[in-house]
Amino acid sequence: MYVGIQQYNKTNFLVENGITTTAVVIDVGKKYVQSPKRGHGKYVAYAPILQYSDLENNKITFTHNVPANSTSIIHEVGDSIQIIYQKNKPYRERENSFQGLYLIPTVGCCMGLLALSIALWGVISIFRNIKMR
Repeated sequence: MYVGIQQYNKTNFLVENGITTTAVVIDVGKKYVQSPKRGHGKYVAYAPILQYSDLENNKITFTHNVPANSTSIIHEVGDSIQIIYQKNKPYRERENSFQGLYLIPTVGCCMGLLALSIALWGVISIFRNIKMR
């Protein structure tokens, strides 16, 4: 839960202080990734390469961070993507969507709440058993 809250705070800072712009997919990067299961070899993962102009009209080109290693092409060449970036760190960007901004904090908080609920249920069960004796 702590990790989810920290990610949420970082995301909120980016949304409040970041610069929103449109980036264009100029290429679909391809890389070969080792399968986590032994003996399954390598597979192809795709990550779009984006380009946008910052406030000083400098062209910034970077590989977009897609969730995990995508084995299918999510964005085609020429697609436009809304992004938010920090002025002093233009390469640290996030896609301006729920998935790009809030998916990781939401999952982190939900996993923390689940673990907290299980722990609370266990403590209540122990105290109920002690009280019944």
